[in-house]
Formats: sequence, structure tokens, C-alpha cells
Amino acid sequence: MALYVQNGSDTEGRDQKLSGLTKRNTVETEGKGRENKKRNPAALTRRGKRLWVSILVDLLLLALVAGLAAGGVLGYRALREMYAPEWEIREVIFRVKMENIPPEMVRLDEEQGDLAIKGQPIWSSERNDADMLGTVRDVRTATVVSEEGEITLNVYLDVTANAYYREGKGYRMGETMLLAGSTGVYRLAGLSAEGMIISVREAAEIDDVNK
Repeated sequence: MALYVQNGSDTEGRDQKLSGLTKRNTVETEGKGRENKKRNPAALTRRGKRLWVSILVDLLLLALVAGLAAGGVLGYRALREMYAPEWEIREVIFRVKMENIPPEMVRLDEEQGDLAIKGQPIWSSERNDADMLGTVRDVRTATVVSEEGEITLNVYLDVTANAYYREGKGYRMGETMLLAGSTGVYRLAGLSAEGMIISVREAAEIDDVNK
């Protein structure tokens, strides 16, 4: 009987030892698995590459959509210009006002008995590649006296031109649009000053009014 009890106790002890070993092995295996996942640089690198590839694809798609939109706008403008009405040529008379001009700059032509700038071409700027806007057909001046007694002139130039016209666009000479209210530095023979276009009318309209 004593031998039986001893054998039973020995067996139970071995079972407990095996059970403890199994638990420890399981815990150690799980711990090592987690450590391997944390320490596996290859897996992290693969995830990082997939992320960058996804971002790159999104950027390429956005660039493609933006390019298609820009191409559509440019194509529409090109077609609109291609099938738009042709520019017509119409005779116009526009008036340019120049303020505070020194009197010596508006000199008389002794032979003609009129202002020297009458009959002269007028240009859109002081640059060599400026647009020729037309020919001065009439000049009027108004004297201005400042509080200090300084005398200057306001000069009004009536300019005639064969301008290009398109409905919805207006009138232009070269690349310069003839718009009432537009300002610039206008150049004539012997005179260069800042001025403003104060009116633009077709010559036919003015002739009808004068009849």
C-alpha cells in the first residue's frame, strides 16, 4: 500500500511538471512571436512601400484629372476663336484727354497756322514697338491756372482710325483696345504725355448727328 501511494504521488508530480513546462513554452512562444513581429524590418518596409505606391497613384490620378480639365478649357477657347465672327474694319473717332501739359509742348505750326500735332500719328506708348492708334484730326486746348499762378493746358485730341471691330470685343488697333476710360502714355511728334480715352464713336454716327 505504501508503494502504491508513493508511485501515485510521483506520477502526479510529473504531470504537474509537464503542465508547467507546457505553459511556460506557450508563453515564451507567444512572446517571441510578438517580438519577431516588432523586430521584422522586412514586413515594415513592405507596408511602407505599399503606402508610398498608393500615394503616388493618387497623385498621378489628380494630375491626370487636372490635365484633362486644362486641356478641355484650352480646346474650347481654340474652337471658340476658330468659329468666332471675323473682325471687321470700321472707322472710329476717339478722344484723348491730356492734363497739365506745359504750353511750350503744344506749339504752333507757323506755316499752317495751327497746332503742330494736328495731322500727326499717335502711338500707344513710348516704346519702339508701340501700336499706331490713328491720326489726330482735331486739337482743342483749355488753359488751367494753378493757385501758384502756373499756367498749363488740358489738351483734347480727336483721333480718327480704321479700327478692327468685333461684337462683344470692341475696337482695337494692333494689340491695343480702344476703350473709354483706359489710360496710357501716348506719344506724338513733339509731345509725349499720360492721357485717357474719354470717348469712342464710329465716324458714321458722328456724320449722322452733324447732318
